[in-house]
Amino acid sequence: MATIKPILMLVLFSGLMQSVFAANRLRYFSNVTEILNFTAAQNKCDENGGSLVTLYDQEDADFVLNLTKSIGDDNHSSYWLGLYKNLSANATWSNGDPFNGPGVHLEGGKQICMAIGNGTWMNFSCSDRKPFMCQKGKNYSLIEEEKNWCQALQYCRTHYTDLASVNTTRHDEELKQENTNKTYWIGLMHDEWKWDDNSCSTYRNEANIALEPNSSYSILSWTTGFLWKSGERASLLCTKGHVRIKVINEPKTWEAAIEYCKAHHTRLLWIEDQEDQKAVEQWLRHTPVSGYTKSFWIALKQSSVFGFWIWSDRIVNWNNWKDGTMPEAPLSEQCGVMDAGSFKWRDENCWHRLSFLCEEEIFYMDK
Repeated sequence: MATIKPILMLVLFSGLMQSVFAANRLRYFSNVTEILNFTAAQNKCDENGGSLVTLYDQEDADFVLNLTKSIGDDNHSSYWLGLYKNLSANATWSNGDPFNGPGVHLEGGKQICMAIGNGTWMNFSCSDRKPFMCQKGKNYSLIEEEKNWCQALQYCRTHYTDLASVNTTRHDEELKQENTNKTYWIGLMHDEWKWDDNSCSTYRNEANIALEPNSSYSILSWTTGFLWKSGERASLLCTKGHVRIKVINEPKTWEAAIEYCKAHHTRLLWIEDQEDQKAVEQWLRHTPVSGYTKSFWIALKQSSVFGFWIWSDRIVNWNNWKDGTMPEAPLSEQCGVMDAGSFKWRDENCWHRLSFLCEEEIFYMDK
């Protein structure tokens, strides 16, 4: 009993700390009922502790289009995105060192990221998925798992120091000799455009881009999609939060969903407070879920030792249980789901195969 009591106190304390610091964790979108130029829109979001919207993939773009259609009208059909031309941009290595090599011709809002293959430097779209070379000190490590450039950078900064950089001819030769049979990312991106929150995103829907002469800003429109604009007034959404919600329609058991989210995103979704719940409801309301299971796995699990519900190692302080009642052992199932219609939580057999919700940390370019 003496051993169990300190463990129980640690779990309870971690739950208390979670409730204090969890505000604005999951990304939430707020409509501002004004039509402004780009700079004024930036400032309006910044005043409220947020930023203009960043798009990370087509799922994001579809969500924002659905959301703006639901809140807009004929006078509010075009919304600023946070993507703008960075006139002072100079190519640098991802670790901040200056790049002294030749520039790359960019057009149509394209990003170009550098890889090494067959002993030569090569240009690719940053959204391509490739192995990548991480660096820590003078040591290089080839990671064979394929990721886009931003995901590769995030992985290297988490597990090593950074993506590999090349500052001397000797470094270049060492890197090329590491593995000649793979084409892999190194830490160099060429991009004239920048997102308002300085996050790393490889999303550019080039099929829907309408490029105006001397364009400097980007807009998402109901009728024409993703646009580059030289300057005008538009509506705006502001966003807060540093964690994305990902809806996965690959029915799995609860444990398999845990492993999938760890491998492809950050983890199975936690809902730590009412702000998190509000963000999840907003996302599901404007994301098509037809064909999905009626419930989604979230990271809720009942402790087999103590009987209370936890998020991994933290006790559940705030909850949204169906009928306001927490399932109790021994009658309860030991894993938790969110209902796709009511957004209420309930217990479920952990071996059932369901769709699920992952969360993914947003990664910022600054270290």
